[in-house]
Amino acid sequence: MTRGFFYFRLTNNGNLVGEFFNDADTSIRTESADTINNENRFDNSYLSTWREGNTSEIVNLNIRISDSNRRVFDLVWFRNNEDIAIFRGQAIEIEENLLSGYYFAS
Repeated sequence: MTRGFFYFRLTNNGNLVGEFFNDADTSIRTESADTINNENRFDNSYLSTWREGNTSEIVNLNIRISDSNRRVFDLVWFRNNEDIAIFRGQAIEIEENLLSGYYFAS
């Protein structure tokens, strides 16, 4: 199972820019996500992009405030047009507009 860590910074336009690494490849890589509904907050839906090896991944990303702890965000990455999660994670806002957490393959 792939496990890793990430951070996202929320831009003034409501998009996300960040970096991640995981136990499958310890190189630090970039990920960016464009807001789907133009709202400037983490709790949102995004179209996310990153590169692994020579291929690019474009997936949907949902970030929601956790039902069990209002200070925690639940993240789910899933392929476009599919409801099957490929990654799940949790994060906290460690400073204003900066989210950091972990993820794992579903």
